[in-house]
Amino acid sequence: MKTLILFFSILITTSSFAFDFNSYYEEMKSKFLEMVGEESKSLRPEVELPPIPKVVSDAKSLDVYNKKGELYQQGEAFNKLSNEEKRKYRLAFIQELYLTVTGSAGEKETIVTALNILEKGGSREGVYRSVVLSPEYSSLEGFSETPSEDLIRFASQYGEKFLARNFNEAQMRRINLYGIKRVIVEKTLEVMDSFSPEGEDLHKWYAVLSADLRAKFPLLWSGKTRTQKSALYHKRWAKSVPVQQIKSEVIIKLHKVMNSLQR
Repeated sequence: MKTLILFFSILITTSSFAFDFNSYYEEMKSKFLEMVGEESKSLRPEVELPPIPKVVSDAKSLDVYNKKGELYQQGEAFNKLSNEEKRKYRLAFIQELYLTVTGSAGEKETIVTALNILEKGGSREGVYRSVVLSPEYSSLEGFSETPSEDLIRFASQYGEKFLARNFNEAQMRRINLYGIKRVIVEKTLEVMDSFSPEGEDLHKWYAVLSADLRAKFPLLWSGKTRTQKSALYHKRWAKSVPVQQIKSEVIIKLHKVMNSLQR
C-alpha cells in the first residue's frame, strides 16, 4: 500500500513538473523572441545609406544647371537673414575653407574677393573650386610627399562606400595629400550633383557620412552640429539649410579628415 502511494506521489510530482516546465519554456521563449526583436531594432541604423547614383559624364548635358526641385527651395531660415547676418556665416566659411584646404589662412585680398563672389550670388562650391584650381594650390600638389597608408586606406574605403567607386591605390601613392584631396572632393561633388533634386537621398547620404566621420574621428570636430553623433540630427540639419551649405560642410569635413591622416 505504501509503495502504491509513493508511486502515485512521484507520478503527480513529475506531471506537475512537466506542466510547469512547459509553461516556463513558453514564457522564456516569448521573452527571448521579444528581446531578439528589440535588439534587431536597435541594430538598425537611424538612417539608411541610399543607393549611390551613377555619375553620367556628358559634356552636352545641362542637368547640373537644373535647379528645380525641393532641394533648391530649402534653407528658408538662412535666406531670411539680413545681409549683415549672412556675412558672418560667409566669412566663417571662407576662412575655414582656406585653412583646411591649403593649410594656411588666406590673404586678406583673397578673402575679400571670395566674400564679394558670395554676396553677388556666387556659390560656395565655386569659391572652393577657385582655390583648388589656383596656381597656389597647384604648387602645393607639386610637393614631393608620399601619402600615408592611413590616408590611402581612408580614400579607398570612403570611395567604395560613399561614391560607389574604387580608387587605384597604386596611383594614389604617386600623388601627394593635396592631389588626393582635390580628386576625392571633386568626385564627391559629382555624386552629390547626381542625386535626385527632391533631396531626400542626398539628405540621407549626408547624414550617414556625417555620423560616420563623427564616430571615426571624434577629436576633429567642434561646435554643436559637427559633434552630434545622431544621423537623424544631421539629416534634419541638411533639410534645413541651402544645398550649398551641405556641400561646403562636406568639402571642409573631407579636407579636415584627410589632413589629419597625413600628419
